[in-house]
Amino acid sequence: MRLFYWETAEGPNNFGDALNPWLWPRELGPGLVGKDGPWLVGVGSLLGDVRPFPEDGLKLVVGSGAGYGRLPAVDGTWRVYGVRGPLTASRLDLPPEAAACDPAILVGRHFDYGAVPRRAQVALMLHWRSVNTAWRLMARQLGWTFVDPRDSPENVMRGIAGAELLLTEALHGAIVADAFRVPWTPIRTSPEILGFKWEDWCASVGLAYEPVGVWPLYRRPERDSTARRTGRAIKRLLVERELKDAARRRPQLSAPAEFERAVGRADEMLDRLREDAGRGAYHGLVPVNPAGDGWRRAGGG
Repeated sequence: MRLFYWETAEGPNNFGDALNPWLWPRELGPGLVGKDGPWLVGVGSLLGDVRPFPEDGLKLVVGSGAGYGRLPAVDGTWRVYGVRGPLTASRLDLPPEAAACDPAILVGRHFDYGAVPRRAQVALMLHWRSVNTAWRLMARQLGWTFVDPRDSPENVMRGIAGAELLLTEALHGAIVADAFRVPWTPIRTSPEILGFKWEDWCASVGLAYEPVGVWPLYRRPERDSTARRTGRAIKRLLVERELKDAARRRPQLSAPAEFERAVGRADEMLDRLREDAGRGAYHGLVPVNPAGDGWRRAGGG
């Protein structure tokens, strides 16, 4: 199977997207993940037109979500094993049982988070587009760990696992924190943060998305002035107060039973994928019903 996920020309620069090449060889085994075969549409809000889907090969949806752009035309070149949550299932006119969970919830199987000492009281993780030096300095001033979502998956996971609390603007920061049983609180510094994807995943684990609004911080402009420096100093004090208030808020963590049910749905989704791959269902076959089990051999018959 080939992995389909969002990345820039320089490679994946966002934790959620970078989890795809990290997670799938570990979860499915190197024998199933390669450079040919059907496309595996996994971690991320991939069910949109932000990145065009390839025309060659089947698209196998295993926990992806809707969110950005127009929905794809789910035709006979697709098979949906499960989607991120009930909102995505509804948008695609799939039955409620198609709502599985984001597969990033499984990372705890492949990363020894229990061996990471929890030395940080609070870790701060922004959306990858929000990251700049001003946030890094703010975290340092507060005595917090700054988790950069553009870092390697292992470093991000160590930063999350080593905290008592994660304040996160990144959805997959929350998902992985939940998998590691680290309490987390969502923050939002920009109206561009997509609430739909958060609500979709939260609903899959019995939680509500109620982010704490925080003013954004920007890099220092090249042309500075006394007025600008004064304005930034006042804004930093405001942001510091908002972050401290967010850290005092009661954090989120899915109930153990809800978490286990979500893991069970993800396992069922992947078991069906493995079963189909094991019986050679992808060799010369295309699905009749992208959400069902009807198959026919390519070219008829």
